Amino acid sequence: MSVCVTTNAKHFKESFHSFDPTVIVMDIVMPEVDGIELIEWLSQNECKARVILVTGFNPHYADATQKLGEARGMMSVTTLTKPVSLADLKAVLA
Repeated sequence: MSVCVTTNAKHFKESFHSFDPTVIVMDIVMPEVDGIELIEWLSQNECKARVILVTGFNPHYADATQKLGEARGMMSVTTLTKPVSLADLKAVLA
């Protein structure tokens, strides 16, 4: 198993096609680009990876982002609310 960690959306976009992830774990609130914008970008780039959205904000924001991804044809979008427990993360990765 390989893992690629990025700290900003620009680096993520640059590495996305060469890494070809099977699972993406991302915060919804990020500097410069938010999760909604990145979900839109992923759908435009025909992302087939499972996406796990994490937020410490209102869970409805995460739900709206999840619905957007699903409406755009993304196969698997799951949301978790911070603080994320190890058990919850393991459950969505299983």
